Amino acid sequence: MQGAATPNFIAAFGFVFVTLSANKFRYMDVLGIYNDKYSSFATLPYYRNEYDFFGHQLEKLFRYHSHINPASKKVIDLGCGFGMKTHILKQHCASVKGVDFIENIVKVNNLLSGDPNLSFEVMNLLQPLPGSETFDMAFAFGLSLFNTSNIEEYINQTIRLKARFVKPNGQLVLWSFTDFSGLSPSGWYNHTKPGLSKIKAALLEEHRLQTELFFPYRKMDKNDVTPGKLLKSLAKYIRPKQYYFTIIY
Repeated sequence: MQGAATPNFIAAFGFVFVTLSANKFRYMDVLGIYNDKYSSFATLPYYRNEYDFFGHQLEKLFRYHSHINPASKKVIDLGCGFGMKTHILKQHCASVKGVDFIENIVKVNNLLSGDPNLSFEVMNLLQPLPGSETFDMAFAFGLSLFNTSNIEEYINQTIRLKARFVKPNGQLVLWSFTDFSGLSPSGWYNHTKPGLSKIKAALLEEHRLQTELFFPYRKMDKNDVTPGKLLKSLAKYIRPKQYYFTIIY
């Protein structure tokens, strides 16, 4: 029996070794590609588009909420993904930590950071939340936990994340989009205006949390009315689909 089992064991061990080695080399190639071609987030080919799209929205958020004073804040980005929004956020804040459940993405993000005050770590927000570190502000940009039409579930996740990550008197800031239809044509639920009002009311009445909705494209200022920007700004102002921040104090 022992003699018969040995070849099977060797074959199985060899398969596992080759598979793990292949996966390791594939991962090393990914790191190598990023390390050879890109020295930072700003050198990525799609960074400028992301900054033009998201960075300007973030700038408006802080411009119209100067009391937040992000330059002095310690911040966490929940569900940071590929980290570009986290990097853009760091340009406004004292320090930012991005967390995501995909280990390889976190390693690549740390490779591209090069900033001791911009770090990334592995964390699965669907599981019991580890640690005890808290932050002045927590951001969640398109986090799937809030892709739901269930208002009670939305509020429960809001309370759960704010209680775990945000210091007293801090803010949880959620970023999303909606056409106010109550539909999910792209797989993301578009909250209705009455639904958003119910969320605000429930957070205030049941949890004593003030909530503000901020639609950056609905705030036009002198930076939006220059000849090169006016038509684009007007188009963003009137279109049905709007990006917005939910600020929970």
